[in-house]
Amino acid sequence: MPILALKKVRGPLLNLYRPTSGDDCGLWLPGQDDAYSAVIRDRSGNNNNGAITGTDWKRTGAGLWYLDSDADCYAIVTRSASIEFADNFTFKFWYYNKGHTGTTYVFSKGSSNATAEYEAYITAAENLVFSINAYAVSLAGMGIGENVWTHLVFTYDKSLGSANLTGYENAETPVTANYTTSITAQIAQNLGIGARGSTASPTNANLALFLAMGRTWSAAEVTANYNQDRHLFGV
Repeated sequence: MPILALKKVRGPLLNLYRPTSGDDCGLWLPGQDDAYSAVIRDRSGNNNNGAITGTDWKRTGAGLWYLDSDADCYAIVTRSASIEFADNFTFKFWYYNKGHTGTTYVFSKGSSNATAEYEAYITAAENLVFSINAYAVSLAGMGIGENVWTHLVFTYDKSLGSANLTGYENAETPVTANYTTSITAQIAQNLGIGARGSTASPTNANLALFLAMGRTWSAAEVTANYNQDRHLFGV
């Protein structure tokens, strides 16, 4: 009986994405099997573990651990060269919106608008916005429903020249922006998961399967990842 229980908890992780050398994966947070841990462990190989403040661990019906935040909780990943991206990147995560009354930050490598290397935030109207280079360019217009898990991907390829910054919600209806400038590194800034890197404005949501890599995803890859993960969230 204990063996079966162990398989139920760990089993879903066996079928998840695993970093390869060509992915330039800087951060991969697939959850864990310790509901009392104050650390979310990076599985990219870069040791970018996140120090958790106030966040509870919970588990989906399929056995996947996720971070349960209530607008006062977050994880902080200490600044590292492996989470600096210049001409290509992909950020992917699952988000469960519990409702918002003001702007809160899903993740941010920065402590203010002026220092935001890259970040995603949700507005009081529950629109998700992603920006890079201290708001030099932003993706907006992604409405996020409440009380449902949503698969979100932001990916960038400077070489495309147009429609090269793309956001996907549940692998559908991408929003795009044109941008042809490399990301300016903010070496001094930590990465906040569930808040800004300064711990300000934490989001009221659940977060799972956060991934950051220095490679662009195609639309087909976004769809494949969504289909690979979705059974873990009942969508």
